[in-house]
Amino acid sequence: MYDLLIKNGTIFNGTGSPSFYGDIGVKDGRIARIGKGLEGAKTVIDATGLTVTPGFIDSHSHGDLVSRIIADVDTFAEGLLMGFTQLFTGIMTILGTLVLMLVINWKIALVVLLITPLSLVVASFIAKRTYSMFRVQTATRGRQTALIDETIGNIKVVRAFGHEAASLEQFDEILSGKQKNSADTDCG
Repeated sequence: MYDLLIKNGTIFNGTGSPSFYGDIGVKDGRIARIGKGLEGAKTVIDATGLTVTPGFIDSHSHGDLVSRIIADVDTFAEGLLMGFTQLFTGIMTILGTLVLMLVINWKIALVVLLITPLSLVVASFIAKRTYSMFRVQTATRGRQTALIDETIGNIKVVRAFGHEAASLEQFDEILSGKQKNSADTDCG
């Protein structure tokens, strides 16, 4: 006996195969059976004329958020530690070099001081390009984690609908970069 029976609905199983009319039996909060002519449930819902999409009840990707939190916290911590270290080392190197250049030859020191703004512009350009590439990398990692988390977490549903090959193909598309590079891409 099922806890819930959804009868006579148009069922889309998410594998790309055509929809079909049928019933869905739910027991203990999980889909126990999908077919035609199912009977025996505590609660029956007539879904005649309605669309039923089992396996797509939660349409929001949670793996992306998990990946971002974990990856961003790690990246932030590494950046802080490395940033302070590099800032201190950089300041000391610049001051030491500047003092030595002034002692050895003040004319060369003046030329270096005049060229320094150009190097700052180049560094700023590189930093901006690196940041946009980092965002793309983070978004791709988020889509990978979301797909893995949702596939592994729902492995029974994936196997029940024969969706293993499609999931693998979707993961390969993410790896090859064929999916759009957007942080809000839904892998479901």
